[in-house]
Amino acid sequence: MLKTRILFTSLLSMVFFQCLSQEKIIKFEKGFTTPTNNLEQYQFNTQNAYYNGFYYRFITFNKIPNQEKLDLIKNKGIALFEYVPNNTYLAALPTSINITNLSSLGVYSIQEFEKKHKTSKRVDKGDFPDWAYNNKLLNLSVRIFSNISFENTIQLLENFGAKVTLKLPHTSMVNLEIPEKKLSQLISLPYIRF
Repeated sequence: MLKTRILFTSLLSMVFFQCLSQEKIIKFEKGFTTPTNNLEQYQFNTQNAYYNGFYYRFITFNKIPNQEKLDLIKNKGIALFEYVPNNTYLAALPTSINITNLSSLGVYSIQEFEKKHKTSKRVDKGDFPDWAYNNKLLNLSVRIFSNISFENTIQLLENFGAKVTLKLPHTSMVNLEIPEKKLSQLISLPYIRF
């Protein structure tokens, strides 16, 4: 009887973990989400994460693209920026893209790139240490999207009222200083990645 229970428990566990391993889960820094196959009903919205002719979205593939698929993706004008486990990339999708193209490339799901994906936990808390300030201005490291002009973005940041203190074009990053009250506005700028 004990052997039967052990065998039954083992089989049940194997089935459970097999089902779990087949489920697609995206592991963001601030939590997990389970994407659904939403290509047929997905509608692009220029009000969210859109800039300079590109939609910024997370796209989940059925499986990680091989080099042949990566070449096709690039030929469609899609830029893949960074990998997010599992099978997901932050991407810039041109406005000319259509859902049929994405499906043929092995895309399973599209997720919105939201403001919460642009900040660290420390920025979310808003409790900055004294060393984060210079003459009452908040000193931040900011990453911009790498598919847009670095110099034009510097100009936009300065027009926004930021004082750029360090330029790192090879990493698409800048250090800048702003009044803390403008932090939320800065995060909302469409060309800001993080």
